[in-house]
Amino acid sequence: MAGRMGKGPRSDRATLAALALAAILAALITGCIVGILRHDDLPHWLMILALVALPVALWHHRERLRRFWRGTGVNPRRGRRPGEAGMPQREALEAELAEFARLPAPDTCREGPIPRQIFLANIVRGGLRRCGVRDIARLTDAELVALWVVLRAVTAPEGEAELLFAELTDPAPIRALRQRAAEIAAARARFERERAASAEALAAWRRHGRVSTGPHGLLGFLMDEVEADPVLWHNIATDMDPDDKEQLSAVLWAISQPECNAGTLVALLSALVSTGRLPALVAADNASPGRALQRRIGQAIQRWNGGWGGEPWASVSEIHAPATARSWAAAVKAAEEAIGAPLGWAEPKGLFGVWRHPVEGRGAFSWDAEQGLMSARPEPADYITWREEA
Repeated sequence: MAGRMGKGPRSDRATLAALALAAILAALITGCIVGILRHDDLPHWLMILALVALPVALWHHRERLRRFWRGTGVNPRRGRRPGEAGMPQREALEAELAEFARLPAPDTCREGPIPRQIFLANIVRGGLRRCGVRDIARLTDAELVALWVVLRAVTAPEGEAELLFAELTDPAPIRALRQRAAEIAAARARFERERAASAEALAAWRRHGRVSTGPHGLLGFLMDEVEADPVLWHNIATDMDPDDKEQLSAVLWAISQPECNAGTLVALLSALVSTGRLPALVAADNASPGRALQRRIGQAIQRWNGGWGGEPWASVSEIHAPATARSWAAAVKAAEEAIGAPLGWAEPKGLFGVWRHPVEGRGAFSWDAEQGLMSARPEPADYITWREEA
């Protein structure tokens, strides 16, 4: 149907002609009826016009159907009607097409290639649009059969499809649709297999991927890595528990490293604001000799205001809501009230409005909020390799 139906039987020109002819016929018939009821002598030209209009209307209806069949590629001389020559009854045809028409549109498919059924549904909806109707029940018998023949030629087994192609004056476009449907089905099947493999790998990673931090804990593990791993640092900060001293110490160390991304600082501040733990942590830090929390956060903010290189990474956390300039200022004020003294932190100018960039690269290890340090997390891209053009 797609690519062959042209403007269809209810194109603008055909519709205007049909409306004009219907109006003329209605006026003539009404005039004749009124004249007969009044026993008036009708003008000869009116009677002649009425006699001419009837065959013209019949010719227009036949031409309209002929153009429709030609547009779909179905041979009108060999066209069947519902219930004839092995063709299902109209109710069965409508029910079969309605199943496809009810399926969602292709743009609602957010993941992977569109399923074959949605592609077929689009063929049905395209046929309805070209016929100028929204409801399958409003299709004429010829339109209904033509749409059904096209759909069956795309979906039927090879032998049956060849018989249907014999009813088409130009089967090439419908063969192309059939080939496209097969390609879409193969692409979707491949995507489903790859997605299942990805899910299986992720499940295995969750079961067996935990890594021991060793005798020196998480901070010691990070410091002992041969190469700096800012992606791992960022992931820890994104889903950290501020009340876990080991995690907090690791993230405070990370934001002071030259390789650290500015988004890791935002992730830390978001965790402190989201949990409401900043006042208590500042109070505890205020009683410690080194005041590591106040010192490292203050230095990191100064580094940002002085020009922290690189684009801040986004921290997509399922635990913490992202902080804003206002929420951070309120949290700092509450912390200062808790210790009864100013913290001396500068305002992180523009920090909370720019950390929307994707994380660059992959770390050698991963972090899970529940299990802690893990081996490298398997990514969907490692398994799902389909392409949009498939």
